[in-house]
Parts: sequence; structure tokens; C-alpha cells
Amino acid sequence: MPHFRSLGVNVPVVLCANRSDQTNNTSTDQVVEDEMLPVMAEFKEIDSCIRTSAREHHNINEVFFLCQKAVTDPIAPLFDSKESTLKPACVSALQRIFYLCDRDQDGYLSDKEIHDFQMKCFGKPLSDLDLSNIKSSIQRYSPESVTDKGITQPGFILLNKLFAEKGRHETVWLILRTFHYTDSLSLQSSFLSPKFDVPANSSAELSPAGYRFFVDLFLLHDKDNDGGLSPSELSALFAPTPGLPPQWLENDFPSCTVRNDAGYVTLQGWLAQWSMTAFTTHKTTLAYLAYLGFDSSSPSASSTKNTPTTAALTITKPRKRPPRTPGLRRRLSPVSRTVLQAFILGAPHS
Repeated sequence: MPHFRSLGVNVPVVLCANRSDQTNNTSTDQVVEDEMLPVMAEFKEIDSCIRTSAREHHNINEVFFLCQKAVTDPIAPLFDSKESTLKPACVSALQRIFYLCDRDQDGYLSDKEIHDFQMKCFGKPLSDLDLSNIKSSIQRYSPESVTDKGITQPGFILLNKLFAEKGRHETVWLILRTFHYTDSLSLQSSFLSPKFDVPANSSAELSPAGYRFFVDLFLLHDKDNDGGLSPSELSALFAPTPGLPPQWLENDFPSCTVRNDAGYVTLQGWLAQWSMTAFTTHKTTLAYLAYLGFDSSSPSASSTKNTPTTAALTITKPRKRPPRTPGLRRRLSPVSRTVLQAFILGAPHS
């Protein structure tokens, strides 16, 4: 192990005590406590330990399983063994997952929300006993993280920390991958930028599903029901994203859209802003639909089949420009598009 460290090699390590049949009737627990745990305590990069015997075919399949798991579900990106904490990138990803699963945005995962989360990630229901055991495990270390309302975000993070500490990091990886995270804990590029080609003379607009998603998002975060999103409500809404879209910042959002007397973005202004974004930069819209959880917003969100973000957009019919004939006036065909682009000419600040 010191040699590996000197080389700067960062790979998962499985500590294997072979020829266990030649020991003098020493129990596995005793060997683990006397020999393996001290080594694992000194070298935190060791993923797991196991005793094997080729002669007696003892734990042969198990050791290869551990090696496979160390590669497919590595602990290193998730957990800092020296500090005994989850790494920041893992915590950030889990915070976003909590946000998406907290459907009513009350800061707690209710029993129903936990059941939906269980079905989405693992495809099987969670028994009342299992749910009670999960809450008890969290309360043992952080009593305030479980209330009558449900499990708090710190409690959810703690639960995943316990999974990692107890060698169940494949559970954490399954959760992360269900929500489209890669091995580097970034969101998949195909998830943020799905294939969506807009032909020439056509444009992208929000579909009815897209409008419904943004309406629901507005109503969910308008906590005081004043018909406008305050700066704090906007901040909470964009919590699972990198922040406001760059185009919005360039246009001095929210002063560029419809606001109420208090200066807060109204529902009309909110929808107008997203309609413009879909029209001008549909790729940005698709990315933010992914960040904000459109794929998990459908009634079947608890299933393993998610709604693609492209369902939130629609492509308009191509605009046809008939050739001009001098002296001939043509009747204009009706326009089916709901978003039009206009250019205003004039002096600056006029």
C-alpha cells in the first residue's frame, strides 16, 4: 500500500486474506478484528476485506463480486474515509434529489414521498416496518432529522452517509444513477441536451405539458399566494439548477418581464419568460427542464419510466414565404404559432 501511495495510484483496493484453511481454527471475526481492521484504519483507500480459501472454495465468488463492485460502484467519489463524511459533489447531488422528491416543497419527505422515491429507484414497495427502521436509524444519530412531517434534507443526507459507511454504497449509486448522474457525479450530457432538431423556418415552443409544468412550478413556489415570485421564492425554485439562465441575466431579469406592484414576477411574466427562452434558445430550456425535474413531474413519476424533457416542447410548422409577384396581393394564411419575434428600431434609451 505505501508503494501504491508513492506512485500516486488512486484505485479501489480489496484486501483478501487467502489460504484461510491453513489458520489454526481462528474465527473470521477474530482475524478481521486483529489483522484486517488495523490495516483498513491505516489505509483508507481499502474498499473492503474478506477471507478466502481456494482449497475449500470459501468466498471465491464473493471476492470477485467485491472486486466488481469496487469498480462499478466505487466508494471513493462518494465518501471521504479520512473525514468520515460524504464528499461535497455527492452531497450536492443528493440535495437536488431531495428537492425533486419533495413534491410539495415543505422541506420534508413524507411517507408517501418516500414510498414514491423507493418505487422510482428500486422498483419495489417499502414496507411499513422497513420505513420505521429507516427512520429509527436516522434518529439514532440525529433525532431532529425525523418529525411527524417526515424526513428532513439533513436526515436524507445522513441516511446515504450511513449506507456508504456500512459498505452499501451500491445503494447510493443506484439512487444517483436513477436521477441521471454519471460516475463523476455530473448530470448526463444526453439528459441535459437530448436530441431535438428544429428545422429551418420552424421554431420551438412550449407544449401544453411544458406550460403545465411551469404553471405548477410557479404555484408550488408562490408560498404566500400573492401571485408573484419574490427573490427568495425564485432562489428556492432555482436551487437545483446552476442559477438563472445566462440569457435572463443578460436581459436584466426580472425587470424584463411582467411584474406586480411589489416588483415580483407574475405567472404571466413567468410563462412569457419561458416562452421566449424556448423560442430563442431551446437547448437552454431543455437543460433547465432537466434540472428542475420535468422528467419526474408526470403522474407516473414513481415508476422507472420517465417523461423525456423534449415532451415539454413542440415544433411549429415551417413558415412558407410565397414568391412575390408585382401588382398581386395575396391573402395571408393564418398563423398557428403562439410566439412571434419582433424587432423594435429606435435610439437607445428612447
